[in-house]
Amino acid sequence: MISFLKRPYAKFTIAALLILGLILFNYSKRNSHNALEVPPILVKVATVNPQQVSTFFSTIGTIKALQGTSVSATVAGKIASIQFSSGQSVGQGQILFTLENEDLASVVRLDESQYVYDQTQYQRYAKLGPLGAVSQSSIDLQKSSMQKSKAQLDQDTALLNKTIITAPFSGTLGVVQISIGQYVTEGQSIVALQDNSTLFVDFYIPERIRDVVKVGDSIRAQSKQSQVYHWEGTVEATDPSMDNDARNILVRAKIKPPYDNLVPGMYVDVSTPLSSNKATLVISQQAVLYNPYGDSVFVYDKGKVMQRPVVLGERVNTDIVVLSGLKAGEQIVVSGQQKLFSGMSVDIAKDK
Repeated sequence: MISFLKRPYAKFTIAALLILGLILFNYSKRNSHNALEVPPILVKVATVNPQQVSTFFSTIGTIKALQGTSVSATVAGKIASIQFSSGQSVGQGQILFTLENEDLASVVRLDESQYVYDQTQYQRYAKLGPLGAVSQSSIDLQKSSMQKSKAQLDQDTALLNKTIITAPFSGTLGVVQISIGQYVTEGQSIVALQDNSTLFVDFYIPERIRDVVKVGDSIRAQSKQSQVYHWEGTVEATDPSMDNDARNILVRAKIKPPYDNLVPGMYVDVSTPLSSNKATLVISQQAVLYNPYGDSVFVYDKGKVMQRPVVLGERVNTDIVVLSGLKAGEQIVVSGQQKLFSGMSVDIAKDK
């Protein structure tokens, strides 16, 4: 090694190796720095500005009839006659069907005869009493017999009437579900009866808008069948109590006629206005990060973003109302926020 250093070209060789090593070191350092350097994420931002908007609450409602029931027999027996047809309109008290009741009818006729006899006897005794022909105890006994026979007549007549089923109210009948000779049990459903002279829509509102939706407010119902149908209505009542589990309140609105294409039990889309042309902050729904523990957005300021919780209101087309958490003039990220975190540096993407 010493002999090598004494050679004339040894110093030049060592110097060249040192220079080459320095160049390689600087090149490696620069490349490693570039490999670790991550370019800023490109995002799109929008300025939060107040807008004049009309906000609505939308939900699903159920159509209800003024009255509706399933007509059934209150006693068991065989069908003797059917005096209605499917889809028929009937009046209150109209006979729909009867059960076999010949034995009960015979009992009622015997009761009537007994009652007439006891009544006649009592009236005769009552006339003879003042003349001293009969005692007062005999009069009282005959009066008691008359009252008992009348009570028996009323009881058996009530049983006979239960075999004659009538419409409890005026309305439209559904599909016949019985036939003559069929045995029906007590409480068995025979035919549906609906009074569709007035229709309502029932829907639920959340607790937070309880003070906004009031009796007399207008609503709009919509159904998408073979065509799109619309109906107007007015809030008629709200439940005085709240569902403990869902924290919702039942609301009933009266639908304005005509009721074409409306059927009790069907679902409709219901919307009711919450405000009209009120200046409020509205942002794009794309800017919102929805989470079970709370909604948030990324606010852009001086090249960095910060995640901020917000309280949201109703949707307005593709936008949504902001109730709190943002101020007018602030900028929020509306695209590219999926990979962001608070304090991260970003670049604003230029519109093409």
